[in-house]
Amino acid sequence: MIEATRAKGLAQLEEFLPRAADYYQKNRNYDLGPEDRRGVSGLSPYITHRLITESEVAEAVIEQHRPKDAESFLQEVCWRTYWKGWLEGRPLVYQAWRRLVKEDSRHWPQREDFRKAVEGKTGITCFDAWVEELKATGYLHNHTRMWFASIWIFTLKLPWSLGAQFFMQHLLDGDVASNTLSWRWVAGLQTKGKHYLATAKNIEKFTKGRFRPEGVLAEQATALNGPPHPPYKSPISFPFQASEQLGDKYALLLTGDDLCPEIGVTGEMKPERILSLPVDALQEADEFSKKVLTFKKEALADARHRAEAHFGCSSEQLEPGCDPAGALGELMKARGLNAVIYYEPFIGPWKDLVGQLSTRDVGVKFFPLRRPWDGLLHPHAGKGYFHFKKYALPQVVRARGRFGPKKVVT
Repeated sequence: MIEATRAKGLAQLEEFLPRAADYYQKNRNYDLGPEDRRGVSGLSPYITHRLITESEVAEAVIEQHRPKDAESFLQEVCWRTYWKGWLEGRPLVYQAWRRLVKEDSRHWPQREDFRKAVEGKTGITCFDAWVEELKATGYLHNHTRMWFASIWIFTLKLPWSLGAQFFMQHLLDGDVASNTLSWRWVAGLQTKGKHYLATAKNIEKFTKGRFRPEGVLAEQATALNGPPHPPYKSPISFPFQASEQLGDKYALLLTGDDLCPEIGVTGEMKPERILSLPVDALQEADEFSKKVLTFKKEALADARHRAEAHFGCSSEQLEPGCDPAGALGELMKARGLNAVIYYEPFIGPWKDLVGQLSTRDVGVKFFPLRRPWDGLLHPHAGKGYFHFKKYALPQVVRARGRFGPKKVVT
C-alpha cells in the first residue's frame, strides 16, 4: 500500500528528480512490471490528491534540470492540467459519463463476458495480468492503461463508460478528468475519428517481451461515435479578497481534491477551525475499492494533522453517514462560526458534494478559492493540447515562484 502522506510524496519527488530528464524521456513508455517502476515518477497518487502540488513538482524539476532536457516530464504535468481545464469548461461531458455508467450498470455487470474481464479471466494473458496488478497495487503504467482501454473497448467490446469506472474503482491516482477523457480518447470520442488501437507488436516492444498477445487483439476497428463536444465555458476564477462578509472567525474546509492547505493562499490565513468532509459522503463512495477508500481517508487525515500544526487550531471531520449540509451547519453554529474558505474542487464527486453543501441554507457562507496554477492555465484548455502547450509550458518555466514556494516545503 502506498503511504498516503505528504511526507512520502515529497520523498518520492526527491527520489525521482535525478531521473526526471534524460532517463525519463528514454524509459517512460516501457512497462517492465510492478517490480521496476524507475521509468516513471510514481508521483501521480500524491498529485491527484494534491498532497503535493503540480507547481512544487514542476519547480523542483526545473531547479535540477534545464527545462528543455526535462520537457517530456513537464509535458506530462501539463497534460494533467490540460485535461482538468478542458473538463472544467465542459462539465456536461462528466455528467454524460455518469449517466452512461448508471445506464450500462443495469445489465452489463450480469453478463459473463463482463465478469470475466473484471475478474481477469478473459484468456488474454496480458490483460488478465493487468487486472490482477491493478487490484493488487492500485496502479497501472500509463502506457498499459492505453492498451487496457483499447482491449476493453475494441477486443472485448465492453462499454467504455464501465471501463473508466473500473479504473476509478481501483486506481489510487484515479483522476476524474484524466481518466474519463483518456478513455474517451482511446475510444475515438475525444478527438473525432481518432482512436487508439493496442497492437501485439507494440505491447511486446514496450514490455520487453513480457507479453506477446499475437493473434488475439482487434488491431483494426472503427472509432466509436458520439455527440459533438458542448461549447467550452472558461472556468470561473476565485481570487480571494478580505471582506466583512468573511469576518475574523472562519473555518478552513478540506476536500480530497486539495490536501495541501499549508501552501498557497490559505496558508497565509488564520482559520479558527479545520473541517474535513468524509469520503463516505461522496455519491460514488460505494464504487471505490477498499484500497482506494483507505488511501483517500488516510490522505485526508494526514492533511488535517498538518493543518492543525500549521494553523495552530483544532480539526474536526464530519461523521460518516450524516447529512453533510445539516451537520456542517450545526457544527459551525456550535463553534460560533458562519463562514468557510476552501479550494474549489474539480469537476467530479468532491465538487458535487461541496455544491450540495453550498446551495443549502444552513447558515454558512462559502468562500471558494482557486490556486494560481489552475486560474492561469485552465482557461487556455478549451482547444487541443498542442494549443494549450504553447501557452502553458513557457508559463510554467517563466513563472517560477508565482504558483507557490520556490523550493519544496517539508
